[in-house]
Amino acid sequence: MLGFRKTKPANEWQQWIAKRQAQQEALASLTAQKHEADREREEAEQQAYWGKMPLLEMTGYPVRNTPMSQLPKAAEVVRRVSFELEQQRALRAKGLSFEWNLGQVSKALDELKALVEKMSAAKQHFESLEVQEKEQQEALAAIESRPPKAGHNALEAFDGEIQAVREELGQVDKTLEAMEDGQSDQQRANANLVSAQALVDELEGAAALGNDNLEAQSKAHDALEKAQQNVEQATKQVARQQAARRGLERKRSQLVERLEELGQMHADIARDVYVADLESQETRLVSLLGGDDIRQLVESINATRRQLNQALNHREGHAKTNSPHSPLRVSVEFKHLEHHPDRRQLGHQLEL
Repeated sequence: MLGFRKTKPANEWQQWIAKRQAQQEALASLTAQKHEADREREEAEQQAYWGKMPLLEMTGYPVRNTPMSQLPKAAEVVRRVSFELEQQRALRAKGLSFEWNLGQVSKALDELKALVEKMSAAKQHFESLEVQEKEQQEALAAIESRPPKAGHNALEAFDGEIQAVREELGQVDKTLEAMEDGQSDQQRANANLVSAQALVDELEGAAALGNDNLEAQSKAHDALEKAQQNVEQATKQVARQQAARRGLERKRSQLVERLEELGQMHADIARDVYVADLESQETRLVSLLGGDDIRQLVESINATRRQLNQALNHREGHAKTNSPHSPLRVSVEFKHLEHHPDRRQLGHQLEL
Protein backbone atom coordinates (compact mmCIF):
# COMPACT_ATOMS: atom_id res chain seq x y z
CA MET A 1 0.00 0.00 0.00
CA LEU A 2 2.91 2.35 0.69
CA GLY A 3 4.21 2.60 -2.86
CA PHE A 4 5.02 6.34 -3.07
CA ARG A 5 8.64 7.57 -3.16
CA LYS A 6 9.70 9.78 -0.30
CA THR A 7 12.74 10.77 1.70
CA LYS A 8 14.57 8.49 4.10
CA PRO A 9 12.66 9.78 7.19
CA ALA A 10 9.40 9.28 5.28
CA ASN A 11 10.46 5.73 4.42
CA GLU A 12 11.14 5.10 8.11
CA TRP A 13 7.59 6.20 8.87
CA GLN A 14 6.23 4.04 6.06
CA GLN A 15 8.01 1.02 7.52
CA TRP A 16 6.77 1.86 11.02
CA ILE A 17 3.18 2.23 9.80
CA ALA A 18 3.37 -1.08 7.90
CA LYS A 19 4.94 -2.86 10.88
CA ARG A 20 2.30 -1.47 13.24
CA GLN A 21 -0.51 -2.46 10.88
CA ALA A 22 0.84 -6.01 10.52
CA GLN A 23 1.04 -6.31 14.31
CA GLN A 24 -2.50 -4.96 14.68
CA GLU A 25 -3.78 -7.50 12.16
CA ALA A 26 -1.95 -10.33 13.93
CA LEU A 27 -3.45 -9.22 17.24
CA ALA A 28 -6.94 -8.92 15.75
CA SER A 29 -6.68 -12.42 14.27
CA LEU A 30 -5.50 -13.85 17.58
CA THR A 31 -8.26 -12.05 19.48
CA ALA A 32 -10.85 -13.53 17.10
CA GLN A 33 -9.35 -16.99 17.67
CA LYS A 34 -9.48 -16.43 21.42
CA HIS A 35 -13.16 -15.44 21.30
CA GLU A 36 -13.96 -18.56 19.28
CA ALA A 37 -11.92 -20.69 21.70
CA ASP A 38 -13.79 -19.12 24.61
CA ARG A 39 -17.10 -20.04 22.96
CA GLU A 40 -15.90 -23.61 22.43
CA ARG A 41 -14.69 -23.76 26.04
CA GLU A 42 -18.07 -22.65 27.38
CA GLU A 43 -19.82 -25.13 25.08
CA ALA A 44 -17.56 -27.98 26.28
CA GLU A 45 -18.21 -27.02 29.91
CA GLN A 46 -21.97 -27.12 29.30
CA GLN A 47 -21.70 -30.50 27.59
CA ALA A 48 -19.67 -31.90 30.48
CA TYR A 49 -22.07 -30.39 33.02
CA TRP A 50 -25.16 -31.97 31.49
CA GLY A 51 -23.24 -35.11 30.50
CA LYS A 52 -22.60 -35.97 34.14
CA MET A 53 -26.30 -36.01 35.03
CA PRO A 54 -27.18 -39.45 33.61
CA LEU A 55 -24.14 -40.98 35.29
CA LEU A 56 -25.03 -39.44 38.64
CA GLU A 57 -28.58 -40.78 38.39
CA MET A 58 -27.37 -44.26 37.34
CA THR A 59 -25.11 -44.43 40.40
CA GLY A 60 -27.75 -43.34 42.90
CA TYR A 61 -26.61 -39.78 43.51
CA PRO A 62 -29.48 -37.60 44.87
CA VAL A 63 -29.52 -35.23 41.91
CA ARG A 64 -33.10 -34.02 42.40
CA ASN A 65 -32.54 -33.14 46.06
CA THR A 66 -29.20 -31.38 45.56
CA PRO A 67 -28.88 -27.72 44.52
CA MET A 68 -27.25 -27.50 41.09
CA SER A 69 -24.44 -25.35 42.47
CA GLN A 70 -23.54 -28.13 44.93
CA LEU A 71 -23.40 -30.97 42.43
CA PRO A 72 -19.91 -32.45 41.98
CA LYS A 73 -17.95 -31.30 38.97
CA ALA A 74 -17.66 -33.56 35.95
CA ALA A 75 -14.00 -34.43 36.59
CA GLU A 76 -14.82 -35.33 40.20
CA VAL A 77 -17.71 -37.52 39.02
CA VAL A 78 -15.32 -39.37 36.69
CA ARG A 79 -12.88 -40.04 39.53
CA ARG A 80 -15.57 -41.17 41.99
CA VAL A 81 -17.48 -43.37 39.58
CA SER A 82 -14.28 -44.93 38.19
CA PHE A 83 -13.29 -45.96 41.72
CA GLU A 84 -16.75 -47.26 42.68
CA LEU A 85 -17.14 -49.07 39.36
CA GLU A 86 -14.08 -51.17 40.14
CA GLN A 87 -15.59 -52.03 43.51
CA GLN A 88 -18.88 -53.05 41.87
CA ARG A 89 -16.99 -55.24 39.40
CA ALA A 90 -15.09 -56.83 42.25
CA LEU A 91 -18.40 -57.74 43.95
CA ARG A 92 -19.65 -59.32 40.74
CA ALA A 93 -16.42 -61.28 40.34
CA LYS A 94 -16.88 -62.74 43.85
CA GLY A 95 -20.47 -63.68 43.09
CA LEU A 96 -21.81 -61.10 45.52
CA SER A 97 -24.73 -58.77 44.90
CA PHE A 98 -24.06 -55.37 43.32
CA GLU A 99 -26.32 -52.38 42.67
CA TRP A 100 -25.29 -50.86 39.34
CA ASN A 101 -26.00 -51.78 35.75
CA LEU A 102 -22.31 -52.11 35.02
CA GLY A 103 -22.67 -52.00 31.23
CA GLN A 104 -24.69 -48.78 31.22
CA VAL A 105 -22.50 -47.14 33.86
CA SER A 106 -19.33 -48.09 32.00
CA LYS A 107 -20.68 -46.67 28.74
CA ALA A 108 -21.86 -43.44 30.38
CA LEU A 109 -18.52 -43.14 32.18
CA ASP A 110 -16.60 -43.41 28.89
CA GLU A 111 -18.83 -40.74 27.34
CA LEU A 112 -18.28 -38.40 30.29
CA LYS A 113 -14.53 -39.01 30.19
CA ALA A 114 -14.52 -37.92 26.55
CA LEU A 115 -16.47 -34.77 27.46
CA VAL A 116 -14.09 -33.97 30.33
CA GLU A 117 -11.08 -34.42 28.07
CA LYS A 118 -12.70 -32.16 25.48
CA MET A 119 -13.41 -29.56 28.17
CA SER A 120 -9.83 -29.73 29.46
CA ALA A 121 -8.39 -29.41 25.96
CA ALA A 122 -10.68 -26.43 25.18
CA LYS A 123 -9.65 -24.73 28.42
CA GLN A 124 -5.95 -25.24 27.70
CA HIS A 125 -6.37 -23.93 24.17
CA PHE A 126 -8.19 -20.83 25.42
CA GLU A 127 -5.57 -20.15 28.09
CA SER A 128 -2.78 -20.58 25.55
CA LEU A 129 -4.43 -18.03 23.27
CA GLU A 130 -4.82 -15.65 26.22
CA VAL A 131 -1.07 -15.80 26.80
CA GLN A 132 -0.36 -15.30 23.10
CA GLU A 133 -2.76 -12.37 22.94
CA LYS A 134 -0.99 -10.69 25.85
CA GLU A 135 2.36 -11.20 24.11
CA GLN A 136 0.96 -9.69 20.90
CA GLN A 137 -0.45 -6.73 22.85
CA GLU A 138 2.95 -6.14 24.42
CA ALA A 139 4.61 -6.38 21.01
CA LEU A 140 2.18 -3.80 19.61
CA ALA A 141 2.75 -1.51 22.59
CA ALA A 142 6.52 -1.79 22.04
CA ILE A 143 6.14 -0.75 18.39
CA GLU A 144 3.85 2.15 19.24
CA SER A 145 6.20 3.37 21.98
CA ARG A 146 9.08 3.75 19.52
CA PRO A 147 7.82 5.67 16.48
CA PRO A 148 10.29 7.60 14.33
CA LYS A 149 10.84 11.24 15.10
CA ALA A 150 7.77 13.32 14.30
CA GLY A 151 8.33 15.80 11.48
CA HIS A 152 7.00 16.91 8.13
CA ASN A 153 8.30 13.68 6.63
CA ALA A 154 5.97 11.78 8.96
CA LEU A 155 3.03 13.80 7.66
CA GLU A 156 4.08 12.99 4.09
CA ALA A 157 4.12 9.29 4.94
CA PHE A 158 0.68 9.48 6.53
CA ASP A 159 -0.69 11.54 3.63
CA GLY A 160 0.45 8.84 1.20
CA GLU A 161 -0.97 6.03 3.31
CA ILE A 162 -4.30 7.82 3.79
CA GLN A 163 -4.55 8.40 0.05
CA ALA A 164 -3.82 4.72 -0.64
CA VAL A 165 -6.52 3.61 1.82
CA ARG A 166 -9.01 6.01 0.27
CA GLU A 167 -8.28 4.62 -3.18
CA GLU A 168 -8.74 1.05 -1.96
CA LEU A 169 -11.96 2.03 -0.22
CA GLY A 170 -13.18 3.58 -3.46
CA GLN A 171 -12.47 0.34 -5.32
CA VAL A 172 -14.40 -1.66 -2.71
CA ASP A 173 -17.38 0.73 -2.90
CA LYS A 174 -17.36 0.57 -6.71
CA THR A 175 -17.33 -3.24 -6.64
CA LEU A 176 -20.16 -3.38 -4.09
CA GLU A 177 -22.26 -0.98 -6.13
CA ALA A 178 -21.82 -3.06 -9.30
CA MET A 179 -22.37 -6.41 -7.60
CA GLU A 180 -25.61 -8.27 -8.32
CA ASP A 181 -27.25 -10.50 -5.74
CA GLY A 182 -28.23 -13.26 -8.19
CA GLN A 183 -31.73 -13.53 -6.71
CA SER A 184 -33.46 -13.01 -10.05
CA ASP A 185 -31.55 -15.90 -11.64
CA GLN A 186 -32.46 -18.14 -8.73
CA GLN A 187 -36.11 -17.14 -8.94
CA ARG A 188 -36.22 -17.94 -12.66
CA ALA A 189 -34.53 -21.30 -12.02
CA ASN A 190 -37.05 -22.12 -9.28
CA ALA A 191 -39.96 -21.14 -11.54
CA ASN A 192 -38.62 -23.37 -14.32
CA LEU A 193 -38.23 -26.21 -11.83
CA VAL A 194 -41.85 -25.86 -10.71
CA SER A 195 -43.03 -25.92 -14.35
CA ALA A 196 -40.85 -28.92 -15.19
CA GLN A 197 -42.09 -30.80 -12.14
CA ALA A 198 -45.70 -29.98 -13.01
CA LEU A 199 -45.24 -31.36 -16.53
CA VAL A 200 -43.66 -34.57 -15.20
CA ASP A 201 -46.52 -34.97 -12.72
CA GLU A 202 -49.09 -34.48 -15.47
CA LEU A 203 -47.47 -37.01 -17.83
CA GLU A 204 -46.92 -39.59 -15.10
CA GLY A 205 -50.50 -39.17 -13.96
CA ALA A 206 -51.70 -39.78 -17.51
CA ALA A 207 -49.44 -42.83 -17.75
CA ALA A 208 -50.98 -44.22 -14.58
CA LEU A 209 -54.34 -44.04 -16.34
CA GLY A 210 -52.95 -45.96 -19.28
CA ASN A 211 -52.20 -42.99 -21.53
CA ASP A 212 -48.46 -43.51 -21.96
CA ASN A 213 -46.34 -41.13 -24.00
CA LEU A 214 -42.85 -42.43 -23.47
CA GLU A 215 -41.10 -39.84 -25.62
CA ALA A 216 -42.82 -36.94 -23.88
CA GLN A 217 -42.19 -38.50 -20.49
CA SER A 218 -38.48 -38.94 -21.27
CA LYS A 219 -38.14 -35.33 -22.44
CA ALA A 220 -40.03 -34.09 -19.38
CA HIS A 221 -37.76 -36.02 -17.03
CA ASP A 222 -34.68 -34.68 -18.85
CA ALA A 223 -36.06 -31.14 -18.55
CA LEU A 224 -36.76 -31.69 -14.85
CA GLU A 225 -33.23 -32.96 -14.23
CA LYS A 226 -31.78 -29.95 -16.07
CA ALA A 227 -34.03 -27.59 -14.10
CA GLN A 228 -32.87 -29.16 -10.84
CA GLN A 229 -29.24 -28.69 -11.92
CA ASN A 230 -29.94 -25.06 -12.82
CA VAL A 231 -31.51 -24.44 -9.41
CA GLU A 232 -28.51 -26.02 -7.71
CA GLN A 233 -26.09 -23.89 -9.74
CA ALA A 234 -28.12 -20.72 -9.13
CA THR A 235 -28.23 -21.46 -5.39
CA LYS A 236 -24.45 -21.94 -5.31
CA GLN A 237 -23.93 -18.73 -7.28
CA VAL A 238 -26.14 -16.78 -4.89
CA ALA A 239 -24.21 -18.22 -1.95
CA ARG A 240 -20.89 -17.23 -3.56
CA GLN A 241 -22.13 -13.71 -4.26
CA GLN A 242 -23.46 -13.33 -0.74
CA ALA A 243 -20.13 -14.53 0.66
CA ALA A 244 -18.28 -12.07 -1.59
CA ARG A 245 -20.53 -9.23 -0.45
CA ARG A 246 -20.00 -10.09 3.21
CA GLY A 247 -16.25 -10.23 2.64
CA LEU A 248 -16.25 -6.86 0.87
CA GLU A 249 -18.42 -5.29 3.56
CA ARG A 250 -16.04 -6.53 6.24
CA LYS A 251 -13.14 -5.20 4.18
CA ARG A 252 -14.89 -1.85 3.88
CA SER A 253 -15.45 -1.65 7.63
CA GLN A 254 -11.77 -2.39 8.20
CA LEU A 255 -10.71 0.28 5.71
CA VAL A 256 -13.03 2.89 7.24
CA GLU A 257 -11.69 2.07 10.70
CA ARG A 258 -8.12 2.26 9.44
CA LEU A 259 -8.79 5.56 7.69
CA GLU A 260 -10.14 7.04 10.92
CA GLU A 261 -7.16 5.74 12.86
CA LEU A 262 -4.64 7.10 10.35
CA GLY A 263 -6.44 10.43 10.35
CA GLN A 264 -6.25 10.62 14.13
CA MET A 265 -2.55 9.71 14.13
CA HIS A 266 -1.92 12.28 11.40
CA ALA A 267 -3.66 14.94 13.50
CA ASP A 268 -1.68 13.99 16.62
CA ILE A 269 1.65 14.16 14.79
CA ALA A 270 0.63 17.36 12.98
CA ARG A 271 -0.08 18.99 16.33
CA ASP A 272 3.43 18.19 17.59
CA VAL A 273 5.05 19.17 14.28
CA TYR A 274 3.29 22.53 13.97
CA VAL A 275 3.82 23.41 17.64
CA ALA A 276 7.54 22.80 17.10
CA ASP A 277 7.40 24.92 13.91
CA LEU A 278 5.71 27.78 15.75
CA GLU A 279 8.19 27.62 18.60
CA SER A 280 11.06 27.81 16.11
CA GLN A 281 9.46 30.65 14.15
CA GLU A 282 8.56 32.68 17.23
CA THR A 283 12.05 32.19 18.63
CA ARG A 284 13.52 33.38 15.33
CA LEU A 285 11.20 36.41 15.29
CA VAL A 286 12.18 37.49 18.80
CA SER A 287 15.83 36.84 17.97
CA LEU A 288 15.60 39.03 14.84
CA LEU A 289 13.78 41.86 16.61
CA GLY A 290 16.13 41.81 19.58
CA GLY A 291 19.25 40.99 17.62
CA ASP A 292 22.52 42.90 17.50
CA ASP A 293 21.84 44.43 14.08
CA ILE A 294 18.74 46.31 15.22
CA ARG A 295 20.22 47.21 18.62
CA GLN A 296 23.41 48.54 17.03
CA LEU A 297 21.38 50.50 14.51
CA VAL A 298 19.28 52.08 17.31
CA GLU A 299 22.47 52.89 19.27
CA SER A 300 24.03 54.42 16.14
CA ILE A 301 20.94 56.56 15.53
CA ASN A 302 20.97 57.81 19.13
CA ALA A 303 24.72 58.56 18.98
CA THR A 304 24.15 60.59 15.82
CA ARG A 305 21.30 62.43 17.52
CA ARG A 306 23.53 63.33 20.44
CA GLN A 307 26.12 64.67 18.04
CA LEU A 308 23.46 66.67 16.19
CA ASN A 309 22.21 68.11 19.47
CA GLN A 310 25.72 69.22 20.37
CA ALA A 311 26.14 70.89 16.97
CA LEU A 312 22.83 72.70 17.25
CA ASN A 313 23.60 73.84 20.80
CA HIS A 314 27.01 75.23 19.75
CA ARG A 315 25.63 77.10 16.74
CA GLU A 316 22.69 78.64 18.60
CA GLY A 317 24.46 79.21 21.90
CA HIS A 318 22.12 77.01 23.85
CA ALA A 319 23.11 75.32 27.06
CA LYS A 320 24.56 71.88 26.55
CA THR A 321 21.64 70.34 28.38
CA ASN A 322 19.21 71.33 25.64
CA SER A 323 18.41 68.27 23.46
CA PRO A 324 16.02 69.05 20.57
CA HIS A 325 16.38 65.48 19.25
CA SER A 326 15.30 62.90 21.86
CA PRO A 327 16.78 59.36 21.88
CA LEU A 328 15.09 56.84 19.59
CA ARG A 329 13.12 54.12 21.36
CA VAL A 330 11.73 51.00 19.60
CA SER A 331 8.89 49.06 21.27
CA VAL A 332 7.48 45.80 19.83
CA GLU A 333 4.15 44.50 21.13
CA PHE A 334 3.46 40.74 21.11
CA LYS A 335 -0.26 40.07 21.18
CA HIS A 336 -0.22 36.34 20.51
CA LEU A 337 3.21 34.97 21.31
CA GLU A 338 2.20 31.44 22.39
CA HIS A 339 5.02 28.94 21.84
CA HIS A 340 8.26 30.84 22.46
CA PRO A 341 10.09 29.05 25.32
CA ASP A 342 10.61 32.41 27.14
CA ARG A 343 7.22 33.94 26.37
CA ARG A 344 6.36 34.44 30.06
CA GLN A 345 9.61 36.29 30.75
CA LEU A 346 9.19 38.41 27.61
CA GLY A 347 5.67 39.41 28.55
CA HIS A 348 3.80 41.22 25.80
CA GLN A 349 6.38 43.86 24.86
CA LEU A 350 10.03 44.07 23.78
CA GLU A 351 11.94 47.32 24.33
CA LEU A 352 15.03 48.21 22.23
